[in-house]
Amino acid sequence: MPDVKRQEFEQARAALYEIAAGLVAQGYTLKDPPVEFKPPTDPLIAAEQGRLRPSSEIDENPQAMTAFLTWLKENGSVDDQADRRTLGKVTAAASTRFSGDRENVENYLATIDPDLKEVLIGE
Repeated sequence: MPDVKRQEFEQARAALYEIAAGLVAQGYTLKDPPVEFKPPTDPLIAAEQGRLRPSSEIDENPQAMTAFLTWLKENGSVDDQADRRTLGKVTAAASTRFSGDRENVENYLATIDPDLKEVLIGE
């Protein structure tokens, strides 16, 4: 059972990363983004040209994963007043939908990683 939980946890983090990295790679960081945007600046997660470092680098370093989750929060993932088009909101919503039923995912993540739950729902 621990292997299954670990795999589900890794999948949730991977989905967050892929969605956020895809948005940034496709131009979300252009001079005129749809809403306010804070590019990744922490060297633990930011690569050249404002893109995210590879997922494998972020995953293997707990401080980098914390920096990644903090960056999503700074981009509105848990701000109730934030525009639904913020990078954080789009990423969290898409990741939750990708992962399946929201309530089950949130309950599961709450037991495993409170920081990840906070990015998804703000608690």
